Amino acid sequence: MAEELVITDPIVHPDPPAPPPTTKYRVVSFTADVETPPMPAPAPGLLVIKVRDNNGIALTVQYVGDQAMQFIKYMNTANFSTVSLQKRILQKLSNEGYLPPGTVTGVPDAVILEVSDAPEKRLQSKDDQSEHSA
Repeated sequence: MAEELVITDPIVHPDPPAPPPTTKYRVVSFTADVETPPMPAPAPGLLVIKVRDNNGIALTVQYVGDQAMQFIKYMNTANFSTVSLQKRILQKLSNEGYLPPGTVTGVPDAVILEVSDAPEKRLQSKDDQSEHSA
């Protein structure tokens, strides 16, 4: 089981048709860009984290400018031999109020990591490339 934040108090959705209560979140992507300033931020730095709850609903959190660079530095200097990247992200999002309080459980799993590089190059699967060349 991948690491996930099991929230202390499940979120009940009262409006019909109500999905089951939200009880946990997991990291599905983490993108860092230390070069390109997102508009209208005056300084470079963009960090985008996407989590998904147990009902499949995605939540995206963006850090920009100095806040993004501080988070990236925090991650760059972390010791991942004791606490994984996923766990640190979930704990930080919870501590900052983006996610409800809870406990991270499970074992580390793969996280989608996109690294920005100039000039930007998008990779396509072989299937996508063959469709565009036909």
